[in-house]
Amino acid sequence: MPSLLDTSLPGFRADAASPRAILIIVHGLAEYAGRYRPIMEELARRGISSLAYDQRGHGEVAGTRTHVDRFDDFVDDLNLLIRAVRAAHPQLPLFLWGHSMGTLVALLAASDPQIPVRGVITTSNSLEIFRRGTNPLNPFFRFLSWLVPRVRIPLGLDSTRISTDESVQRAYASDPRIPPTASLRLIVEFAAACEDAREAAATITLPSLVVHGEEDAIAPAEGSRALFGLLAATDKKLQIYPGLRHEVHNEVPAARQQFVDLLTGWILQRS
Repeated sequence: MPSLLDTSLPGFRADAASPRAILIIVHGLAEYAGRYRPIMEELARRGISSLAYDQRGHGEVAGTRTHVDRFDDFVDDLNLLIRAVRAAHPQLPLFLWGHSMGTLVALLAASDPQIPVRGVITTSNSLEIFRRGTNPLNPFFRFLSWLVPRVRIPLGLDSTRISTDESVQRAYASDPRIPPTASLRLIVEFAAACEDAREAAATITLPSLVVHGEEDAIAPAEGSRALFGLLAATDKKLQIYPGLRHEVHNEVPAARQQFVDLLTGWILQRS
């Protein structure tokens, strides 16, 4: 997989013939950039160029699968790509789209008041994931994450929770690039980032689109409702889709089209 622009980040880009905006896509936990190629191609046909990259521990990035030493490494990588995109395309309005764990990366980057971004989109925000069951931020797990950071933790990502589309479920379940576990360090860092993102949201004044499936059993929709209330933006929209699950962009065709229409319309109206 080629590197994007002048960074070392592996990923893909889809360029519109006459672009009106450019979008950076930040994928979620235990997935990778290639899963976004179909929607990127559709966005390009609608005048939006896009880039998706593999985050550390994911996809084509070398090293331990689904592991990171510190969550800020994810944010640093996104900031690196933002600077590269701005240098290569200074005339195009730039937007961020983060999915699931990627929403935290996008929100933490967007909390920088100097960020050269026109708006931020989140799907299946993960703020409420760790507010059910065992808290990874208790002192015991924090200590273990430093003592044995790479010990593996099952993620329990049942493919039926991803989408109501059975073809998407089958593809997810059989994809060897989607690991069933993550490192303890990543889980603890992820949980800490949820709390950091709550504080960061209160400083974000960028236009914001917050989207969630009401039937998301991985990242409860309460996370997006909480995020929407916390955001300091005056231009913000919350869209909860009844009946949809974790990946609103990988749903049955009619629902997927509804999301693509929302996404493209929102971006182009602000371009």
